[in-house]
Amino acid sequence: MRRFLRFLVGLCVILAMIPLGLGLVLLDDKPNVEAMLPPKPEDVRFTRAFVQKVRQATDATEPGADVISLPVDALRGMMRLGTRFLPSLRADAIIEGDVVSGSASLPVPWLTGTKWLNVRASVPAFEGRVSLRSAAIGPFDLPPDLALAAGQFAANLILGNNAGDTILRSATSLRIDNQTMIFTLRLNKDGRGNVIQSVFRSLRDG
Repeated sequence: MRRFLRFLVGLCVILAMIPLGLGLVLLDDKPNVEAMLPPKPEDVRFTRAFVQKVRQATDATEPGADVISLPVDALRGMMRLGTRFLPSLRADAIIEGDVVSGSASLPVPWLTGTKWLNVRASVPAFEGRVSLRSAAIGPFDLPPDLALAAGQFAANLILGNNAGDTILRSATSLRIDNQTMIFTLRLNKDGRGNVIQSVFRSLRDG
């Protein structure tokens, strides 16, 4: 019996040390992204218009109706709008050549105060299937394919409804025109509804 109890205590200690060890390795003392400004009224207007575009592209039958454009400044506005749900969110996006790069910093409560989880990823223009040019979490660069699979799994887990699978399948091409992303979205009505509901439910739940 004592041996079994020692085993349980040792197992609990090991399980408690795993997140502590991951935190020490992956978390940073400072955020890599500057604090975001509050959302502007035009951010709300554009987000509503963008959602309407997604709806119009759903089950599109006319040529070109499934093509959606998104200026990077508008994307930043949508990120600012996200702070209404996650006030501590810090995020940014830039376009360099034919690559879109995004970064985010999220505060994590820690034993010594607040630490930060810094993540970043870049997506090149593609045709057929989404791919990553690079990805990193904290100070570590990740293999792009592994990072994409992990992001897909995380979206499925956090958002539910297999949202990660749906999002990756729906984006079939991306091209860059100056500072605007132009992508083709293949998404049916059920898939669109599931993704939107999952995203907003997760934001409300923090």
